[in-house]
Amino acid sequence: MPRQFLHLLFGAVVATVLVCTDCPIVNATGDASGSMKGKTVAKEKDKFKVQVTINSSDDDTKAGLAQVFQSEMAALKDVELVSEHPNLMMELIGVTARNEKKEPVLFVVSVLVTQHYPSKKDKDLFHKRTFYVQSGHDLQAMAKGIVDRFDKEQLSLERK
Repeated sequence: MPRQFLHLLFGAVVATVLVCTDCPIVNATGDASGSMKGKTVAKEKDKFKVQVTINSSDDDTKAGLAQVFQSEMAALKDVELVSEHPNLMMELIGVTARNEKKEPVLFVVSVLVTQHYPSKKDKDLFHKRTFYVQSGHDLQAMAKGIVDRFDKEQLSLERK
């Protein structure tokens, strides 16, 4: 499985994150003309199928994000978390900057949301809907904010 290392510089702290380069997201994307814009997410039985992937070299960060995401996404009644055949995919990479005592001083999470278009050809198509990086000192509040933003900026548009 091809992998690459992404080096992130946060002030004086350098974090190395392992990134999968053969994930479906990098296989196909929408073209530069934006031809996929305006397409709606297909829902099954009025539920959005969402796949959430959380990556972090820090097990505490990964577990903290997973715990909050599971409870916050469960509160969204029209969202079903799935591991296969999603309508939307949310990929998170969490990095924890620590001080000399190994105490967390800053959390940084990158968020990528893509829309999945099943194809009868060899490869499915994916369209990037949003990407951003968020940082803060409270991992739970950040994770809750990411889910709230996903609900407001991605799902609420499809509910109309």
